[in-house]
Amino acid sequence: MHFFPSSAPALKAGAVDLVIQLAEESEWPCSGDPKEISSKAASVGVAPEQGASLAEMVTEDLMLERQQIEVYTALIRELGDQDLVTRQVLLSILVETEKHASELADYLKRSPNQ
Repeated sequence: MHFFPSSAPALKAGAVDLVIQLAEESEWPCSGDPKEISSKAASVGVAPEQGASLAEMVTEDLMLERQQIEVYTALIRELGDQDLVTRQVLLSILVETEKHASELADYLKRSPNQ
């Protein structure tokens, strides 16, 4: 998502989906090398992002993870004890999301770019 932004999100998603589909179908072999993926994505109209550092992308991801944590927490609170199975599923997703956010925050603390 960060590597191939576009001014038209639907076009970006469609182009990335095309690259993935072609790679999966082996009609367009792809080794998984980031440079190869970048060139193949560019060939279907998705341009690489200019200027974003890894730390900037991780910071953006961390903000999104924190937003997801707020949403899951609100859903769990609203659900209460009405549906225990759904509540348990949401709790397990929340735990994984919190873990991922913690890992991202730890990375940023260790990153020399911050």
